[in-house]
Amino acid sequence: MVKVQEFMKRMNIRNQTDFADRLNLTQSAISAWNAGTRYPTYDTCIDLLKMGMTLAELFGDDVAEAVKVNERPAVQDDFEDRVRRTLLNILSKS
Repeated sequence: MVKVQEFMKRMNIRNQTDFADRLNLTQSAISAWNAGTRYPTYDTCIDLLKMGMTLAELFGDDVAEAVKVNERPAVQDDFEDRVRRTLLNILSKS
């Protein structure tokens, strides 16, 4: 579930309508993310990361933990390297 409220509080975004306006989305889309009934598209995920949303806020704390618990260390290291490279690539384009 996307941690919408945590991100909004951290970024001083007053309400879901303001947040939706910044992303050119509807307030109902933000509300659905918050409820866990829908999730952002790939392009919106990129926009959220560019806005400063953390991976934990976007994907949840359990994503990284699942990799650590369920995968061999080499696979975990590869995953972390791919995430790091992807984020550096994204951030270098902004």
